[in-house]
Amino acid sequence: YEILIGLVGSEMCIRDSDFTIERDTRKAMILRAQFLQDISAERIRVELDKLLTSAHPEKLMEAYVTGITAYILPEFDRMMEQPQNNPYHKYNVGVHSMEAVKVIEPTTVCRWAALLHDVGKPECHTVDENGIDHFYGHNEKGAEIARKVLRRLRFDNETTDLVCKMVLWHDYGLGEMLKKTTFRKALSRMGADFFPYYIKIRRADMAAQSDYKLEERRGSIEHLEKLYQEITDAKDCLTIKQLAINGKDLIALGVKPGKEIGDILQELLNQVLGSPELNNRETLLSMAESYIRK
Repeated sequence: YEILIGLVGSEMCIRDSDFTIERDTRKAMILRAQFLQDISAERIRVELDKLLTSAHPEKLMEAYVTGITAYILPEFDRMMEQPQNNPYHKYNVGVHSMEAVKVIEPTTVCRWAALLHDVGKPECHTVDENGIDHFYGHNEKGAEIARKVLRRLRFDNETTDLVCKMVLWHDYGLGEMLKKTTFRKALSRMGADFFPYYIKIRRADMAAQSDYKLEERRGSIEHLEKLYQEITDAKDCLTIKQLAINGKDLIALGVKPGKEIGDILQELLNQVLGSPELNNRETLLSMAESYIRK
């Protein structure tokens, strides 16, 4: 927070190990916020990241009140202006997101994912006949907007990709008791190594929501964690590379190198995701031959 004040060249008063803005300082911040557009994206990124990964990321709210975010993170302003009249929520989108930021681990990836996980909601807002707000498709739209934000702030590709992936998957399986086959297919798409990140953003998101059906939602997360453990312990096949046969085996069966090999392997993986016991060499070769004869 001190950093954001420094960006607009204001003075600050420190009291009781916390930050308190004097009236004149606040006025100066508001008047000089417009000059932030002259500061490089890299500098803004560094200072914002320091704030978000600090012990007091909620100080970003003061940047919103003083008009700073309108110049450095206008997406947050739109989030702050988007209500959530829905039983699952008790805050507007911006406050909800900040509450999620406060409880997730203080790493760059996790804090930015928490901040931006609902950034697509303003564009996906609808109201049903009962006056309840809905945000269908906000995870896909959010991942799209998050990528634009992170690129504008000159984040590296690895961080950008991981944050956007967390935004995309953050509400997967909300309140559902998924079957193992269904979850195994989703785990194949998201990647087993990504699952711990999914759990972090899912729990942070839930912690910032209302108590409506809270036990049900907690149960669904615990259920997925149990399925994940069972799948990893069993070493179930989740990727084409884990199949018992490969492209060379298909070439030996007469398949010409090219797209057909990838299509056949993908079809075999789809079958194995539903029935892991199929992942043995003889069975897959037999299945592959049947595809080739079609």
